[in-house]
Amino acid sequence: MLMNATNIFSKYVPNLLKILAWSPMTFVAEFLQLLPACISPTTASEVLHSLFDLPCLSATLQAQYLVEAVPNITDLNLLPQYNRCLASFQDAAHKLMFGHFLRSETGRGDTIDRLGNLHLLLSDFSHHQRVLAAAQIAPQLVRMFFKVVLHGGDVELVSQLVPVLIERTALLFDIPSFMTEMRRVIAQQLLAIFSLFPQLVVDYCRDIIEYLRTLRNLTQAGEHCYVHLVWILGEYTHLGYDSRCTSSLLVELFETLEPVTYEVALNLHRQSEYSTRLVLVLMSSLAKIASRSQDLIPRALLCLNKIVQLGKDSSTESHTHQTLLIRANELVNVLKIPSIASAVLSPAPHWSRPQQLQRQLDLAHLLQATSLHLDHH
Repeated sequence: MLMNATNIFSKYVPNLLKILAWSPMTFVAEFLQLLPACISPTTASEVLHSLFDLPCLSATLQAQYLVEAVPNITDLNLLPQYNRCLASFQDAAHKLMFGHFLRSETGRGDTIDRLGNLHLLLSDFSHHQRVLAAAQIAPQLVRMFFKVVLHGGDVELVSQLVPVLIERTALLFDIPSFMTEMRRVIAQQLLAIFSLFPQLVVDYCRDIIEYLRTLRNLTQAGEHCYVHLVWILGEYTHLGYDSRCTSSLLVELFETLEPVTYEVALNLHRQSEYSTRLVLVLMSSLAKIASRSQDLIPRALLCLNKIVQLGKDSSTESHTHQTLLIRANELVNVLKIPSIASAVLSPAPHWSRPQQLQRQLDLAHLLQATSLHLDHH
């Protein structure tokens, strides 16, 4: 096929995206077919950033169209709702920022500094129909992008995309439905990547740790990606996946999640914006990490017992509240027997007989069985 014999699509993908951004619903099917030819090891990161910023490109093209059609449009005050953005577009101080979106070829940088500032400048157009249409199709394009990339199985190519996903959870154009859906897509792709390449968790643990330590990411970027990253740390920081999962690394990971767990659990009982789901995943990940380094077990027990006590002191009697207490007690009982904790919470990775493994290592069943055993002793 022509697409496989030339790099013209990957070279000129910014121009192709302009066509799509101007008429999103008209050309989305055609672009989905072209997208695989636009991705290469040298352009993948840039293309991914561009897909995240498709609504911004639509807004920039709209501003360019209006300024070129009526050069003194702001002076005439013909469209006052867009004046701030149109004036910024004509300001030489912002030329490089807008120029990044209007470039014709790849290779001029994956993204730009102060992208958040540009989002603010373009916010006048956040309710424009063309921009909303671009925001609607962008998550679909990102899904297709990763379908292509993950099917190729190139770990080096996939590796360069992990920090992009983590960064962009908190850096999306401010259209609520777009941000919600795109963050859901990002979380799904992070799970898919680390499931295929668990060793990348250690490669990018610094990025993950930094993200999780910033509680602002919970409030500004929502829980979805945060919860998934917590689960990923608990699931894949295992010697069976990577020999670099040393005791010192496990301690650092534990000390990242421990204060977050205390903070979230304390606020949960004060009717905060945090969910029970978040506390459950934090508790489970803490317990998993502690089960791999027995020196951490006393600290994990202290944290879990604190959550149990907070629950007992609370006046809340909801089903989710009871679920939290039950799971905390189950984890406490398991961690009291380190050999059991290791088998239940950190079984060795095994793929040869997945169905049998699932039956043997069903976490809920084993937690309950261990709790019953302890209760009878």
